[in-house]
Parts: sequence; structure tokens; C-alpha cells
Amino acid sequence: LAELLKFMWSTSITYHTSLFLYWILFSLVFAAYTTLVIPLLHESDVEDSSLWIARGCKFLLLIGLIKPANIEYRQYQSCSGAKEYFNNRWNIADVLSILVLLIGIVIDYSGDEKGDALKIAQGFYGAEFLLLGTKLFYFLRGYSSTSFLVNMVLQVIKDMFFFLSVMLIVTLSFGGAFFVLQVNDEQSPQDILFQTYTMLLGENDVPESFLGDWVRWVF
Repeated sequence: LAELLKFMWSTSITYHTSLFLYWILFSLVFAAYTTLVIPLLHESDVEDSSLWIARGCKFLLLIGLIKPANIEYRQYQSCSGAKEYFNNRWNIADVLSILVLLIGIVIDYSGDEKGDALKIAQGFYGAEFLLLGTKLFYFLRGYSSTSFLVNMVLQVIKDMFFFLSVMLIVTLSFGGAFFVLQVNDEQSPQDILFQTYTMLLGENDVPESFLGDWVRWVF
């Protein structure tokens, strides 16, 4: 029995590692396209070679999505229904990763390769970077040397929910006060909230448009 379990585990970890390497290769292509190729498309004089490289990268990414989509489809079929499938948060992250990248590429293809469509697609590509990071956590859970670290980080994130809720209330409260105390509308509410957040991180710069030096000193 021990030898059988050892064989099954070695087979499973081999398959896990092959998927991990596939994910790394896919992520490298995605990173190369978003960080190296896209900046070339924003230049005033875009060369035809840059356009063809961009098209090639997007084609590779579309082809690369077939394998993870097939894996998720088979996992969904093995479940009794959508409720059981989506009860696993890793499945939700996997589906979002596929959909976000697919939507981004479709938008990228739908318009001018160096116009507004590309700028919209970049928003989806930015979200995809975060989702690929969660996928890294998923694969690292399968190795004994990193599984406990991943579980520790995930538990810390889970326990931070209540702290972040209180921090959000404090940020909104002070942000509202700062916005009301402006002499004129020099800063937008978004700018005020961001400045309040940086103050929570240790910045001491209070908006200069406040009513009088004593108000600035108090806050």
C-alpha cells in the first residue's frame, strides 16, 4: 500500500509540474506582450514588424487558453453541478483568468491595434496579471517546500478582512473631512482619498488648500 501511494503521488506531482511549466511558459508570453510589445504600439511611428509581433503574441495566447479551458471544462463535468464547482475558490480564479484574458484579446482585436481599443484591453491585461499571480499560489501549494508558506499567506489575507474594513472606514471619514475643509475645489474626491491613504502609510503632507494653518496642524 505504501509503495502504491508513493507511485500515485509521484505520478500526480509529475502531472502537476508539467502544468506548472506550461503556466510559466504561458505567463512569459503574456508578460512579454504586455510589457515589451504593447509599449512599442504606443509610439508615434509604429513599425510593421511590431504589429506582426503583437499579432503573433495574441495568437499564441489564444491558442494557449485552449488547454486551461479544457481542464476547467473537465473539472466542471466531474462535479455534480455549478454550485459544487464554484464552491472551490481556485476554480473561480481559473475561470476569471480565462475570461478576463479572452475579453482583453477580443477587445484588442476589435479595434485599431494602437488606438482606444488597446487602451481598454490594457485594463483587462492588468487584471490578468493579478489572476496569474493567484495561479502561482495554486501551483506552489503542491510542493512540500512551499505549501506551508502559501497557506500562511492565504490565512493572513483572510484574517485581514476585518482590519481592512476598519481601515476603509477611517480612510473614508478623514477623506470626507479633508474634502469639506478645502477652500476651493482644487482636488477631486479621488485625489483626496488617495492622499488620505498615503497619510495612513506614513506621509505627513496635509492638503495645502485647507482653511488656515491651525486646521492643518490639527489634522
